[in-house]
Amino acid sequence: MKQIRESEFQSEVLEFEGIVIVDVFAEWCGYCHMLAPELEEAEQALPELKVVKIDAEKTVNFAHDYNIQFYPEMLIFKNGQLVGNIDGYVKSDVIIDKIKEYM
Repeated sequence: MKQIRESEFQSEVLEFEGIVIVDVFAEWCGYCHMLAPELEEAEQALPELKVVKIDAEKTVNFAHDYNIQFYPEMLIFKNGQLVGNIDGYVKSDVIIDKIKEYM
């Protein structure tokens, strides 16, 4: 799982062929920190899945463009298109099941 800056979003997410989860987080968010190992488990279970993190408080345009209202929020992209999201803290099995819907 890689943390990206707003300037990397185009190349890391929108130009990626496949499924990407964008973990939108804030440093002060406890649930965001709890979510990280769950995302790592999902990424290991689904080798075709790419997971990136983006700090919404350091990327004001991104948070505004994608209407981020609370943390954590996971945006799901397939071949550069936003196809879904997962709100809040969830376990890895929930993430895996949701991603399988888009495969």
